[in-house]
Amino acid sequence: MMKAYGMIVHGLKAIMIEVESSISRGIPHCNVIGYGNTIVKEAILRVRSAIESSGLNYPMSRITINLAPADIPKRGSQLELGMAISLLVASGQLFDGELENTCFVGELSLDGKLNPCKGVLAILLEAKNKNFKNVIIPNANIHEAELIEGLNIYAFGKLSEVVDFINKKKKVEKLQAKSKFASSDRFSKDFRDIKGQETAKRAILIAVAGGHPILMVGSPGVGKSMLAERVPGIMPPLERDEIIESSLIHSISREMTDGKFTDTPPFRRPSVNISVPSLLGSGYPPTPGEITLAHRGVLFLEEINEMNRIAVDSLRVPLDRKCVCLNKRGEGFVYPADFLLISCANPCKCGYLYSRKKECTCTPGEISAYKARLSGPISDRIDIHIFINEPDFDELTVSDGMGSAEMRRKVLKVRKLQSKRYAREDFKLNSSIFDNKIAKYCSFDSDGEAFIKNAYKTLKLTPRSMVKIRKISRTIADLDESKEIKLKHISEAIQFRQRW
Repeated sequence: MMKAYGMIVHGLKAIMIEVESSISRGIPHCNVIGYGNTIVKEAILRVRSAIESSGLNYPMSRITINLAPADIPKRGSQLELGMAISLLVASGQLFDGELENTCFVGELSLDGKLNPCKGVLAILLEAKNKNFKNVIIPNANIHEAELIEGLNIYAFGKLSEVVDFINKKKKVEKLQAKSKFASSDRFSKDFRDIKGQETAKRAILIAVAGGHPILMVGSPGVGKSMLAERVPGIMPPLERDEIIESSLIHSISREMTDGKFTDTPPFRRPSVNISVPSLLGSGYPPTPGEITLAHRGVLFLEEINEMNRIAVDSLRVPLDRKCVCLNKRGEGFVYPADFLLISCANPCKCGYLYSRKKECTCTPGEISAYKARLSGPISDRIDIHIFINEPDFDELTVSDGMGSAEMRRKVLKVRKLQSKRYAREDFKLNSSIFDNKIAKYCSFDSDGEAFIKNAYKTLKLTPRSMVKIRKISRTIADLDESKEIKLKHISEAIQFRQRW
């Protein structure tokens, strides 16, 4: 009995699988045991064809392939290379000197080529955790190896090349990890290109600096989408561990098509018709949905009140807990979902309720019904609300508006301040301050407390709104380089809590 090692992907994690092959006398037949699904059981047909197409001998005997541990369901095609290697060692065609330190990953085609498979980055990380010395992957997944240090990773295009390498008939250089990553094209769109929306830019600056969800309400054409598209350009670049985390998610979702890693935060813009499974995650094991793909980046919901209300309401837990909890076939999955929500909406069905240029044609009933499509609990969880109108002509000619470079500099400065302030806490941003820490980090002086008390009564604020105002005030004070939260900071924060 000979053993090789492979990996399968389950959720966002990889699991090590022992591939054991036993060859005995009897009628030629192959049994694959160990809780494999149809794809895994059919794999032996591809393995046989690949072995024969590579000029090797497929054992004409009774073959048993065991995939251990047996209680874990095996899905996908990542184990096919490991199955082929195990068979070749068992039949004496392959040297087994380094097999116990090597993990084999890859799907086989009928002609012996190694095809790409999803989740290779997760597999490499788990191989490192399991102290494997070597990992063999398909050439098509070579870019995922650029993130991993401390492993000997080799890439091949054919099964025959792997066999020659193991039998020491071919020398191959191990892949090298990258130390630097590109910044993509996130700086190509500048906030300076948007004229006459300085208040909206200010709101977005506060949102990004403190990690506050934001809702922009305005007529069609005022620039809501343009503002949202420029947000990644002012966000801090991802750290190496964040790049790995984000890339792992996209690798499992087969979203890494160009093979390029970037320190630019993800920007996801799902369709207005998106379903709940597509937003949260679907299948078994669940493929990450849009909110997980937006992890460490931006989730932009365009026309949020036109979306499926159930889908929008499903954001409640992710906005509060920074994760999404899924239950599939009695098994629980927890996926990360720490994103900045940028949303926008028209104020009414026709879109021109507050327009300076065009008259609204909606009835009061239609306006109320349209507003009601965004539920109160979701609206209350969005920290910043801002109304955007068409700019006057004079505003369009102003050339000294706030640009991305200035905004990015301020964001980085405030984020650095928060990182230092919350170094010993389990949260990093003002928007995530725990309720029991509000008094410590967001306290007002006597004038501020009197002011917020009056606002609570006059504006009929909810307790959650009061907490949001304190957090936003903290961010505004940080932008103002003020240790104390002053009356002007509270006043501006309340301005951005005027719910639609």
